Amino acid sequence: MKDWKAALRTWRRNWKKFQAKDGTITPPPAPKDPPKPLGTAFQGYLADCNNETILAKAPEWKTEADLPISIRDAFATWKSQQRLKS
Repeated sequence: MKDWKAALRTWRRNWKKFQAKDGTITPPPAPKDPPKPLGTAFQGYLADCNNETILAKAPEWKTEADLPISIRDAFATWKSQQRLKS
């Protein structure tokens, strides 16, 4: 995180958007696009992956939104490297 004060300001600003006058909080709206299902590309990533922890957790992940951020970033990097190879 580059600027924690800016992050706090953004959090406070967004918090006020979802807080009603009576103090209750309304959830943010659902995303417009549904999460993308993990397809054959993710299976290729898993085949190249040698991490036992990732392989053990992989059956729990159904969409890209289910992936932990570190795995999502690693998968995106892997996909871009695959595109460069072809």
